[in-house]
Amino acid sequence: MGASEAIIACMLKIERNLSVQNTGCMALTNLSANVPDNKFRILKNGGVHAVLQAMTNNREDEPLQLNALKLLCNLIESDKGCWWIAEESGIQIISMTLKSYCHSPDILNFGCTCLANLPRRGINAVALESVESILLYLRLSISTSVEVARALGTFYENSLKGGKECKKLFNKNAMEKIIRVMQDFDDIDVQISGCKIIAQVAIDKDIELLSREVMVVLLSKMKKYEDNSNIQLICSGIISYLSASEKGLETLQEMCCIDVLIQTMKAHLQNADIIGICLVSLENICKADLVRGTTTQNVCDAVALSMTAHPNDKEIQLGACHILSIIGTGFHKQNELRRQSVDFLEPLASVVHRKSVTEEILQVASAAIHRLKKFTDDVLEDRSDVSECSEDISHGIELQSTNLTAPRNSLISDVSTEKSDSTLDED
Repeated sequence: MGASEAIIACMLKIERNLSVQNTGCMALTNLSANVPDNKFRILKNGGVHAVLQAMTNNREDEPLQLNALKLLCNLIESDKGCWWIAEESGIQIISMTLKSYCHSPDILNFGCTCLANLPRRGINAVALESVESILLYLRLSISTSVEVARALGTFYENSLKGGKECKKLFNKNAMEKIIRVMQDFDDIDVQISGCKIIAQVAIDKDIELLSREVMVVLLSKMKKYEDNSNIQLICSGIISYLSASEKGLETLQEMCCIDVLIQTMKAHLQNADIIGICLVSLENICKADLVRGTTTQNVCDAVALSMTAHPNDKEIQLGACHILSIIGTGFHKQNELRRQSVDFLEPLASVVHRKSVTEEILQVASAAIHRLKKFTDDVLEDRSDVSECSEDISHGIELQSTNLTAPRNSLISDVSTEKSDSTLDED
């Protein structure tokens, strides 16, 4: 008989002894921390039943309730753990504990975390609706609790990733609740979770859920948390997905998203992932002929800075050249005034003269120089290197769209805010 099996057998046999139950929960928590095999053994030997029985028999003991919740948080990492909790009436038992000890931040934290991570494939839809109900109840009852706010975001985030049945939980009302939570709390975990939810909705192409209010909140978060690379990466990715569809572009057209993207690129100039995703968005926006007036100069300057900062990144170089070429094609339509600055041409000239450049990048960069030069001759008089490198360019080069894409996982990937398994030192 293994250690976990012996502990569980003891807990089930001496179920009315508080000391045995408390010590058993702590021992199983330590055994299951960061050890997947031990978690499997605990589940196999009836650990979920034992801990839920201990919670039911000792409702008046706050330390035991907390220790039991810590153990359950370790066990929910597996689908089987979630399934057993749902099957053993764990949702109702945890809900009663949360209502009874809502004054305890620790119990709120571990209890809500446990419920929020239950949405998985195969979990009964009725059970998940019960989880949603208790989290919304706590949100109304304890409106200032950041633990509940985090849990609500995590619950909807997991629901969107948990399969068809789980996704049904997320609708327009759920989106409104998440937006409200993002507005009510400055907690960075709440913000990241909310951004991930919006990102998953964008990936699933549920554009109807991305209302003007949602986009206003999203852009405001990009401005407010300008220095947070996780938020900028996720939000830029959302814009890139929206910019790839006609409906998405309609949503973006009303917003000042170009200015926000440019500011993000300046603030995170050395972050190749963020720069790459922003370039995808700008290319799609440029193709839709939405870059006009003074914004054109700002886009050109931001793209040039990106090329200079990442000279060896072929995807960034190619994406940037495509953008400048697209802008050059419609330059005469969008700009009545002569350009005050053509510094953005220098990185293009550098690309053309670089020995290691690929044929595709060379063609796109050369075409961009040729198209832009026609509208900047007055500023280029003393820049013979740029003029010369474009003399032999064919006027009829057909450009393919850049292969630079926003990776799905980058939008909603796990960030460093996740907590490790609970561990306890036995008294």
